[in-house]
Amino acid sequence: MITDPALRNEGLCVLEGYYTPFSTATLQSLYPTHSAYVSAFTMAAASVKAAGFLTPADYRAAVAAAQRAPIP
Repeated sequence: MITDPALRNEGLCVLEGYYTPFSTATLQSLYPTHSAYVSAFTMAAASVKAAGFLTPADYRAAVAAAQRAPIP
């Protein structure tokens, strides 16, 4: 996972991806409950699966991970 902005600017995020961690306050404003997070994640994952970027097995694993995630 690339977190160095210089590498991101050089285009390496295309190969590896990157993330920007959210603060607790941001997470709570986006997902006031765990159920809200899981619902939003599941809908996004279903969309990505329908577009062919996730296999059914990867979709199930990702949703299961979201269900276990400590968010918020």
